[in-house]
Amino acid sequence: MRYVLLMCSVLTANAATFTLEKLSPPTPGCGNTCALTLTTSGLPPPTSTLTSTANWPVRVLEKQGDAFVPIPFMVTSIAAISSGIGAEQTVIFSFPETILAGRNPRLLKWSIVYLGSGDFQTASYTPPKGSTPANPHPTTFRAPAKNRDEADLYLAGSALFGQGTKPLYMIDAKITLAPPLHWHGVRGGVTADVQTNPGSEPPNDRSEVDPDAIKAAATLNGLTHSLYWELRPAGGEFARKYPASNFVSAGSIAWWPDAKPVPGGWFVLYPSLGTELGANLNKPDKLFKQPVDFSHYDSIRRIVPGIDTAYYVWGTDDNPKVTFNAGYQARILFADEPFTTLDYYTKDDGTRDRAKFVHMRRNVRHWVTAGATWNLNDYFGLTAQYKYGSQPPLFELVQHQITFGIVVKSKLWPKN
Repeated sequence: MRYVLLMCSVLTANAATFTLEKLSPPTPGCGNTCALTLTTSGLPPPTSTLTSTANWPVRVLEKQGDAFVPIPFMVTSIAAISSGIGAEQTVIFSFPETILAGRNPRLLKWSIVYLGSGDFQTASYTPPKGSTPANPHPTTFRAPAKNRDEADLYLAGSALFGQGTKPLYMIDAKITLAPPLHWHGVRGGVTADVQTNPGSEPPNDRSEVDPDAIKAAATLNGLTHSLYWELRPAGGEFARKYPASNFVSAGSIAWWPDAKPVPGGWFVLYPSLGTELGANLNKPDKLFKQPVDFSHYDSIRRIVPGIDTAYYVWGTDDNPKVTFNAGYQARILFADEPFTTLDYYTKDDGTRDRAKFVHMRRNVRHWVTAGATWNLNDYFGLTAQYKYGSQPPLFELVQHQITFGIVVKSKLWPKN
């Protein structure tokens, strides 16, 4: 019985604790009676304490470049209203809209501290990711990038160890030069993506470890309310050494939510969906010294679903020390395209050998990635990566590619 009474008293005490719950800014156009509202729970302090401006320091911050900067702000009055649900209260901080100098209150960061109880409780509001408009003349040209997807400048130089081949040296690079345009939150420019082995004399079974994929395109992209969209109206797909190239127009949309706290760090998941439409530009009769039939290889029609995940450890979710990532992308084809594999064949003298063969097929082309990056500072790190699958234009099947190397990554003209 004593135990039950003790538990009841503990629960009652916890329920009676005055706690700040949610801070909500006013809507634009509120005029002279703008209200910053704070909901609270638990037994409230005396009204004189709750409505004293000395007990409620309020800060307002505006996004400038890659940081939030304080702006002048002052509350004119404070009122407390009971919600009628238990001890819940709503505290209203009034101020005229003119003090914001034309700024949208929903695009500002608000922070409030309660000093009346001695434990310095805080509440804050941060605008949704991507809702703050891009600065047409950003004060920061570059900023740290957490992973390859987010980076505009990415360069990984790696040593590769793969099935049946001596060590190779690989380049995994991405660059997007797309400064902000005059339109709200939109960037435009060019982008390129290179994943290939720069060696001039690859081993015979190169296709088992090297995707040999080069892409370049014009780009128009933006980030709005955690939705990242991109249009590539004109682009090309190329192979490093062989006469293979495509013209491709593409578009995609991805959800970029904020990272969520999990045991040991933060976790985030990015689903995406895109399309790729175009045409083949080359019809060689031989590839890899083997005959090919590209006579019906004309149109390119693909749907590209994908999903990427990341787990950030140490540091902060915006600037982690260690990042673990994994991703999957599929290209669902609606027209036959090349698929290159390494196969055994019988030579004229009856001996067996291996060579790369190009098959015209419509099978789904998978691309799986995983890796870990230790960020030595904001822009440099050590990385280990795993890749499996195939990439256009020849879709050379990469069996199991494992690389270790150095990575440079950065956002240019930060989007958020």
